Amino acid sequence: MLKVSFFIIAFIMMHNLGFAQTVVRQSIGTIGKSINTDEISVQQSIGLPYSTSRTSGVKPGFIQSSQFEVEKLSSTFKMELQVYPNPVGQELNIKAGTSLKNAHIKVIDMSGLLIYSNTQSLLNKYQLNCSNWPAGIYFVIVSDGKNTHKSKVVKK
Repeated sequence: MLKVSFFIIAFIMMHNLGFAQTVVRQSIGTIGKSINTDEISVQQSIGLPYSTSRTSGVKPGFIQSSQFEVEKLSSTFKMELQVYPNPVGQELNIKAGTSLKNAHIKVIDMSGLLIYSNTQSLLNKYQLNCSNWPAGIYFVIVSDGKNTHKSKVVKK
């Protein structure tokens, strides 16, 4: 009996060696929907499966696009700002390419704690004393009400 079982298992394994496995689009238990028009394609996939009495076009599964395109996003960023030196020791310099009116300067640490906050009526160049900050990574955020510039700064 053992020889027969071994022969059957060996036959099944050898029979499957001639076939390659491929991954095809498949449903793996999420809910999604695709809507296509002439100009736009909207796809969403969220949650776990559930039953519904509506007969809409909801299809379960991950959204797996058959096409992949890379598009350049139009940039609306207009604030030219330099934050230096990085890493910083004693003083951090913030220099605007063009003068910023009512510029709000914030410094936040990695835990989200506000370390520094100040508003300048006109910002061209600003020096920030950071000698008493502990070593670490900080985020410098400068906003003029229209645009925001974020920089990551390392304090040594």
